Amino acid sequence: MASNFHEAHRLAKLSWGAWACSVGCNLPLTATFGDGGQPLGMASKWCLLAVCFPTLRMHDIPGLNPNWADPKGFNPNEFDEWLAANKGEIGHGLLAAGRFMLSIFNSHVEWKCGAFNMREAWGDWDEEHRAVWSMWATNPWFA
Repeated sequence: MASNFHEAHRLAKLSWGAWACSVGCNLPLTATFGDGGQPLGMASKWCLLAVCFPTLRMHDIPGLNPNWADPKGFNPNEFDEWLAANKGEIGHGLLAAGRFMLSIFNSHVEWKCGAFNMREAWGDWDEEHRAVWSMWATNPWFA
């Protein structure tokens, strides 16, 4: 009985991550939100995708505002600085997710936290992280 509960909980988490990522990945930049019908914009789309990763969602990271609709909450340089400064204390899954998000933003920059490596990330990520990446990969976009 306990294993059925844990399996249902695991699937529910995967479903939420996949749904949220699918929303983030598939919304066009011309989409609007809120009563004012403001355009989504790249910063909001980037933050929405970033918070689909559970490790990025669970931490208060400078440069990444979990209120993805606030474009002022997006600062890739602050995000990179935090990842680099905390490399020794954060998990490999979080670091890989952060590097992935920075690679979407600009893959030509040498980020202080290091470059994204898909092989390392896949080995470090759990099912929910992999589900988020897989959903993005079905309809990839770059900032």
